Amino acid sequence: MSRKFLHFIFFVISFIGVTLTFYLCYNKIYFYTTSNYNLNTTNIQNTLPTNIVSFKVALISDSHLNDEIFPLLKKSLDLYQPNLVIHAGDLTNFGSIAELANAKNELDSLNYSYIAIPGDHDVAQSSSEDNFDKFFTYPEFKQTPYFKILFIPNYFNFTPFEKNKFNSILSQIESSDLIISSQPIYVDPNNIFADKYMGSFTAFENLNPTQKSNLNIYLDQRNQILKLIRKTTNPKLVISGDHHRTSNFSDPENSLVTYHILGSLSKYIYMGGTQLLQTSLQSNRYTQLNIIEATNKEFSYELREIELYNFKK
Repeated sequence: MSRKFLHFIFFVISFIGVTLTFYLCYNKIYFYTTSNYNLNTTNIQNTLPTNIVSFKVALISDSHLNDEIFPLLKKSLDLYQPNLVIHAGDLTNFGSIAELANAKNELDSLNYSYIAIPGDHDVAQSSSEDNFDKFFTYPEFKQTPYFKILFIPNYFNFTPFEKNKFNSILSQIESSDLIISSQPIYVDPNNIFADKYMGSFTAFENLNPTQKSNLNIYLDQRNQILKLIRKTTNPKLVISGDHHRTSNFSDPENSLVTYHILGSLSKYIYMGGTQLLQTSLQSNRYTQLNIIEATNKEFSYELREIELYNFKK
């Protein structure tokens, strides 16, 4: 066997290896988990037939006024045809009136029914929901024909929930199937953002005594929410944004609970005061949630992650 032929074989094998690696890294669809409401759990291997999907939700987050991504998102949604779009926070960079007006135009342009909850960026200028409320309204919970959604707007680190609001949230946890929050309630210890969750002190330095006290109260409220979630006897899916990086993990104390942190639609991320392209962390993406009706009238859900990179012309 000649040396040239061996070199050719080596080149072909290397080319196939690089191509396969690229494909796996940039595949359009990533399947996470299916959790059955009859308490069984399996992994999805193939796209589900549309005739067994009862309700479809597009879960998006952290768009930060990235106008360029919305035409790609629109193209993907038109293929998916969701019943509902949910934005889990950080529609803007600073929450000004002009930014929020722009964000509303972006979401309206999708031409799908949507619910948006605020993130910390969306309340930065007004230090409240005053600006956000001029453009968006969201319910405390939404009951669909197939499942119940609870919204927890945990966007403001130094302002604990008012007592009546907090008690109302606690009272809705057990009866809710899907829980949406702008900041994660729980993060797996092995996650690269393990210390970024509701009430955590990470990234906060030189806090004054009032801020420290409020943050401790907020952390205690998070712990009470988490405790009730973990007590559930019904499967729950807890969806959050904020990290700009998709992750998916089960609760270590209750296997009926799955946490899914959404990827980002933003153009840039900021790390250590440096502006970087979002693709340096993860490509632009969103998550499709399919609610599946079983023949015995019990329900399952399927999560699929969609990279918008693949929808460019």
